[in-house]
Amino acid sequence: FCSDRSREGKFAPVAQLIEVMATLSVDEMLGCGEWLCPRNRVWERYFYTIIPGIAGVLSLVFAIAMKARLSKKPDGKSINVPKLDTIAAQVKSSANAFLKIENMFLGVF
Repeated sequence: FCSDRSREGKFAPVAQLIEVMATLSVDEMLGCGEWLCPRNRVWERYFYTIIPGIAGVLSLVFAIAMKARLSKKPDGKSINVPKLDTIAAQVKSSANAFLKIENMFLGVF
């Protein structure tokens, strides 16, 4: 790869570096262990699959717990406030209308 002239003068350090690099493997050049080695990439498997999976399961558990907690609360009739049920129905209908329009726009993607 290098001629004898390049080993002398200002290119001598480069030629020595090339000779050393030719004898090393990729792992030795990068100085990486089994965990961070670009050939193995074990960390990607954990970072891109397991961590988001755990976050998704925790989100579902939280949503189920909140629904169970809210369903145990009394409604307007049981606490003698019928107007509360009327307001709740209006909020529910507004939320459903919003979600219907939002899903129409997001359905394009």
